Amino acid sequence: MPDADKLPSVQERREEIAKRMGDQLRRYVLEINKAYTKKHPSIEFKRTQAVERHRSERKALDDMQRIRWEKETSARAARLPKGVSGLWSRITGKYSKIRTQNELDAWQSYTRDQAERDALVSRQLDERQQLQRAIKQMRKQRSQDIADLHNELSAYLMMERGYAATAKVKADLGKQSEKSPRDRIRERDRSKDKGSDFNP
Repeated sequence: MPDADKLPSVQERREEIAKRMGDQLRRYVLEINKAYTKKHPSIEFKRTQAVERHRSERKALDDMQRIRWEKETSARAARLPKGVSGLWSRITGKYSKIRTQNELDAWQSYTRDQAERDALVSRQLDERQQLQRAIKQMRKQRSQDIADLHNELSAYLMMERGYAATAKVKADLGKQSEKSPRDRIRERDRSKDKGSDFNP
């Protein structure tokens, strides 16, 4: 049986455990940051690629629609009679009917082109929102992981400084993390207002 005088005290053992765990938790924080740093450029690259692809898709659609519009406009103009037959069609009212039909066709072409643009933009927005959700989720997960590790690290630092890491300490740490930054500032301001001569 070992000599009781040579055994470390409970406080010394607690400090040793807290120091080891604190070091380990700090390494975990570094690992989380390193993993985030590796993932972030990948997602940023995907976002940049999506932006470029979306831009080129919109340009291709605009070019295609412009060419189609010019062809359709030429075809509509060719329907209108010219010369003597044009004069005769104005007298008979045929010219007015053709012109009205051309205007209707032009409007339908415009609304078709607009619907195509809207569909493309809507699809691109959906894709971008999915990517943004992935980025937001990654950031949120990183923040949560680091916050959890900081809470554990705080508990071990308290142990290292001689405080018992009881359930109450851990519960207090949990409550503290649940409070919003605004609440913590208010509490700090209230405690500043209370001087040494404060009597409740």
